[in-house]
Amino acid sequence: MTDFVPSVSRQGFDVQFLRSAERLYNGSLVACGQKQVLVTRRINLAEKRSDIVWAKLNGTEVGATARIALPTPTGTEHLEDPRVITRGDDRFVAYTEGHYTQRPFLSVQRLARLNRSFEFQAPVPLEFGRNGRLSEKNWQFFVHDGALHFVYSLEPHTVVRISDTGVVQKVYETKAGLKWPFGTLSGSTPPVRVGDAYVSFFHSYARHPTRQRRYSVSAYEFEAKPPFRLLRLTEPLMFGSAHDPWEPHPLIAWWRPLVLFPCSARVHENGWVLCAGVSDFCNAMIHVPHERMAFQPAADFGQMRLFYFQTDAASGAIPQTSAARLRWQTYGPDIGGVKAGVICTCDPEAIASLSHRRGVTRISKERYESLVH
Repeated sequence: MTDFVPSVSRQGFDVQFLRSAERLYNGSLVACGQKQVLVTRRINLAEKRSDIVWAKLNGTEVGATARIALPTPTGTEHLEDPRVITRGDDRFVAYTEGHYTQRPFLSVQRLARLNRSFEFQAPVPLEFGRNGRLSEKNWQFFVHDGALHFVYSLEPHTVVRISDTGVVQKVYETKAGLKWPFGTLSGSTPPVRVGDAYVSFFHSYARHPTRQRRYSVSAYEFEAKPPFRLLRLTEPLMFGSAHDPWEPHPLIAWWRPLVLFPCSARVHENGWVLCAGVSDFCNAMIHVPHERMAFQPAADFGQMRLFYFQTDAASGAIPQTSAARLRWQTYGPDIGGVKAGVICTCDPEAIASLSHRRGVTRISKERYESLVH
């Protein structure tokens, strides 16, 4: 099956894939003086599980890795997707503890304190939501007014303040009424304060016909004061692609999703630098210019959004999806047996494919209706 979505390195961003002899992905970059440190998930083939390691970064070359000795109940759990949070001299790592020898699988959100040498110091218990009973993951931790907080969910937008020992002190919940058209919403990068708002990049995923899921990456803003109302979001900035670097997973060969999974974001004068996992295979630094961050008010996503496209006769086959999620109508003369047409869809995979297809142009609802009628 042809994937019309190009590699993330060809979606208009400066992308640098990080090189390592090990399979490292879903990592975070941490500034340590003039140096950068990568804290990342690693496939530990000897133990047949994921663990978390750190390494110095020299350009795009990942140095020798050192394991962070995070505790596990039995030694068989997978440790995944670390995000690092700093507060003065304090350093914390948030990560997922995966219990995959049991059915159903269980993901547990964990938080631990590290020292300045990235060595484990102590766990921070997290008793909130269904954590430890049903799967929880991708909570986004940040520091506000000196206190630890985390974003529990995007809709409703739920922010929780905790003590350094994990005791829940306050829960803030606001509703934006999001009808997100790009799949399931999930948190990614720890929020970064920019002026009167926090900015965080998040991922969405939707069904893919042959690769289980396709991921996309968007950004959102929320108020930098309680109750932390969600303010604005972007449409997807980038998509996972079958053209990204990839090799079969050595532990779960059947799992082949088109993944883009940012775990850290740093703002600078010209834009943002993300560290993102690509295809559950490697890490990449992705530079996102400020002008690409086309934020829209949260209210604009308050009802299910339809996308409209105009296709020429060379655009080829239309994405396969249910008639309820895509309407295709031709117009004009045949050109080589193929008519031009217009498409109206709310299908996330169709939107991703059509947005990157030659001969296809996104149009307004007004333009669509003028061509249909």
